[in-house]
Amino acid sequence: MTLAVAAFNQERFIRAAVEGAFAQTYSPLQIILSDDCSKDRTFDIMREMAANYRGPHQVGLNQNVTNAGLAVHTNRVFELTKGELLVLNAGDDVSLSHRVESIVAAWESSGRKSFGVHSQVVHMAQDGTIEGQKPPTKLRENCFNCENGPAEAKRFMREEKPVILGCTAAWAKALYERFGPLPQDIVYEDMTLGFRARLLGGMAFVDDSLLLYRLHDANIHHAEIEEHATVEGLRTEERRRKIGLERRLAAARSFVADLERAKELKVLPENILSDIAVAVEEFRCANETELNFRNAGWLGRLTSYSDVKRHCRLSTPEAGKLVQQLLPRWCYFSARILKSRLRTAGLLSKVPIL
Repeated sequence: MTLAVAAFNQERFIRAAVEGAFAQTYSPLQIILSDDCSKDRTFDIMREMAANYRGPHQVGLNQNVTNAGLAVHTNRVFELTKGELLVLNAGDDVSLSHRVESIVAAWESSGRKSFGVHSQVVHMAQDGTIEGQKPPTKLRENCFNCENGPAEAKRFMREEKPVILGCTAAWAKALYERFGPLPQDIVYEDMTLGFRARLLGGMAFVDDSLLLYRLHDANIHHAEIEEHATVEGLRTEERRRKIGLERRLAAARSFVADLERAKELKVLPENILSDIAVAVEEFRCANETELNFRNAGWLGRLTSYSDVKRHCRLSTPEAGKLVQQLLPRWCYFSARILKSRLRTAGLLSKVPIL
């Protein structure tokens, strides 16, 4: 097994991440400390800790010559991986000591047929304060069994569920060996690797918290869910939503390429791959339609809203959020700020939700 701590400009958090890796109870374990050409002391701390380590694990160092970005950095880690499973650990998160051991147990329970394993997390504040356990990710009994890989691939395309918590994931090296490197524009690597895992057989889910997931100002997920109550904050939120849609479109392109590779490998019958391809196209179309809608001017949003509803298969809450985009910007921002202030004052239930 391999555990990789992959970091970039995370000198504030990297010591705790490496300590969590060194504390793993599973053995034999290869630990890779990999830095994506940080501008701060991240790699210096990694190198110092590796030099002082006297434990049972095999520790290796890597520093990219230039900043490669998330996808290329992940590819490099896969190249260095000796284990059958690669457990990924961001430089700002902390693996609990039994993480690798629990992941291996889940993998063994599947008969080694699972091509990915993930778990629940415990949320941690920027200063390391524990904020409580995130609600269980498992959406129904057995929904992550390895036998359900293709069915769940189609379901994910339509609902983005079942959810994969990428920060907790371990991936079979076979995903890299059979499908090749991640495309350079991939940021949501859990989408791409999760799709590949489902094509080959499925994923296993550990119904236990194995990772301390740090929420902070530079965290991708935390930035995307942060609520804003100023005009500038709302503009930032809108930019982030568009970036998220662009990242989903990059994932959709990777799905198409991986389906072609799956056909070459003959990992699934042709009719099943065709069904998944239809779901992928719907996923691509929905994200592209919403991105075009958000990029359009006010009149363009008014005239294209019916297309958005048709292509995006919106639930009532999602449709309500996009209806707000039909308002002129000044009106939309005012309504959002008012809603935030009413929520803060505990009065939101007394007014219509905008």
